[in-house]
Amino acid sequence: MLLFLVNIWRSLREGEKAGANPWDAPTLEWAVTSPPPPYNFAVIPEVASRHPLWESYLDDEGSGGSILNHGPLLDQGRETLGATALDGEPEVILKMPDDSFAPLVLALLLTGLCYCALKHSWGLDAVSLFARGAAC
Repeated sequence: MLLFLVNIWRSLREGEKAGANPWDAPTLEWAVTSPPPPYNFAVIPEVASRHPLWESYLDDEGSGGSILNHGPLLDQGRETLGATALDGEPEVILKMPDDSFAPLVLALLLTGLCYCALKHSWGLDAVSLFARGAAC
């Protein structure tokens, strides 16, 4: 244990900073900076193989056509791509809703509804059901 603590102390004081992909890993989570931005990828990557960061090294993984840095920019808050239903091609950038307490309130009201039903308290059950309907 002492050797482990000494190693941590020396690494913090004298060790060099690790980059975004210090182990040259092949998967997408190593393609972003460290620490990652809140949106993770500013552009949704198009992945063509199992190891998108190693496509230049591996010839047997297919054509090697992953695109990680080009496409519609999605860094303005909560955005995602809307795609066509038939071919899955992106056609619009959708703005996702902001944070809300509605799921928490609905879960608590549903818990109250189930608890009242188990206790055969039909009056409180009706109140909880009405409150749940009003919260939606």
